[in-house]
Amino acid sequence: MVKKFRESYEVSLVSFKIHPGYIKGKTSGDKPATRLTQCATIIYFAFAMQDKTNDTLTVAGIKFHVIRKGNSDRRYVWLHGDEPTAREVLVQHMETHPGQALYIESAERNVRIAGGWLNPNRMFSREGAEKNLRKLNPSWGKKQLDAALDRLDRDLGALFQTLLPPTGGLLVALHNNWEDFNVHSEIPISNRVALSDPDHPRDFYICTSDADFAQLSCSPYNVVLQEGNSVADDGSLSPLAGRRNIRYVNIEAELGAFDKQKAMLGWLEEALP
Repeated sequence: MVKKFRESYEVSLVSFKIHPGYIKGKTSGDKPATRLTQCATIIYFAFAMQDKTNDTLTVAGIKFHVIRKGNSDRRYVWLHGDEPTAREVLVQHMETHPGQALYIESAERNVRIAGGWLNPNRMFSREGAEKNLRKLNPSWGKKQLDAALDRLDRDLGALFQTLLPPTGGLLVALHNNWEDFNVHSEIPISNRVALSDPDHPRDFYICTSDADFAQLSCSPYNVVLQEGNSVADDGSLSPLAGRRNIRYVNIEAELGAFDKQKAMLGWLEEALP
């Protein structure tokens, strides 16, 4: 274990252009390390040794994998199992960035609940969840429907504690889409729009903060603003964030467009506080 860590550490130092010998205060030529290099080594250790925990959160039988890394007010979420590109982007991102990420444990778009089906991005309000449960489970009666909704109500508090950022923090969701959905689908219900990449309408940001919109509109990507109660409550994260005045950004990208979605997330990280 020690050998494996040492090898990994030395590779990482090389990637930072820091020779492993600097950890002893010398290079391979036995020259004294500079103060700058010593500081760089300390900074490396600060990132490499930051706390990282893995947990599981269950909401009405729906399981999430939770990763907590370092000290950050960033929250990330991947909600649809049939959108693997978004998951890959987030997994790679969390290897190098602090924050808290939730990944749904499913390979399908909809998940099982109380013997039926639910779109997990419709669970964030009772009204939205009820509409979606009725749609996906047309044979359900009132008793079965109410039982599922009551179970969600009991568990959503724990989910919100883990998912929602502290005041001023940022919640980032990553989604992939198909041909029937693009930025033009969101324009009629948006407050402001900036189409910096009109030739790729399936790649865009949805945000709930006017200040974040101002920053993201300077990016080479499309962005729409949906603040306050501008969006009807369908149980998804966007209207929840708007109602609660939470800074939220959904990064939408075409399924399979890994490099594009990764770049969009990277631009967001650099631009938004």
